[in-house]
Amino acid sequence: MIAEWLSWRYVYGFSAGMILIVTILLQIYLPDVKNEYSGDYLDLLKSTLQQLKRFSLLREASLISGLLFGVFCSFWTTLTFYLSGAPFNFQSDTIGMYGFVAIAGALMAPVFGKLADQGNSQRSLTIAVSLMSASLVIAKIASNSALAIAVAVLLLDVGLQATQVTNVARIYTLDAQSNSRINTVYMTTYFISGAVGTSIGLLCWHLGGWNLVTWQMLIFTLLAFFIIVRPKITTARTNK
Repeated sequence: MIAEWLSWRYVYGFSAGMILIVTILLQIYLPDVKNEYSGDYLDLLKSTLQQLKRFSLLREASLISGLLFGVFCSFWTTLTFYLSGAPFNFQSDTIGMYGFVAIAGALMAPVFGKLADQGNSQRSLTIAVSLMSASLVIAKIASNSALAIAVAVLLLDVGLQATQVTNVARIYTLDAQSNSRINTVYMTTYFISGAVGTSIGLLCWHLGGWNLVTWQMLIFTLLAFFIIVRPKITTARTNK
């Protein structure tokens, strides 16, 4: 809406103001926790990278969430192009309204968090990826329907939020003393994957439009699904 009514440059001004407010609030309300680490910064970075080697679950969670956040970034980047062209020809303020649909994802997060806390993390992840897969199938086969795109947005966001909540709950069970470093590995992988997803989504858009983008996102989602079910497949083979 800001971009449509003022200009896209004002978006950055409003964002800068909001970040400044958050910075002030953090300075006021964030507890001052004493740093107990005695090494230097380089040693801390090395120790952070070592967490990848220590925990296979961290590698798995980072890869699953990275792939799905890549899907999310591909979707939202190219959805703007898609909705601004035929048959919709929406303006940026109308396209932005689809973001309100995604609020439901945040509201559903506690449900999946409880599943993870109860030890049903694999079930939670399976449901999440299934929702995202359904979202992409809808976006592909009913691509000319504004309502279908809204449903796709809803399912995609719920699926991603569920994945994020579940995987964060999983990695925080690994080593309480290393939570910050574990989280650093996880979130760095997450955002690098988001950037890669955006780049690949843009490339697919230029090469094959919405059709190719949806195929790319489905492939990413299926890769994440395979990583989730791989332990079950391995266990089944071992039992045989």
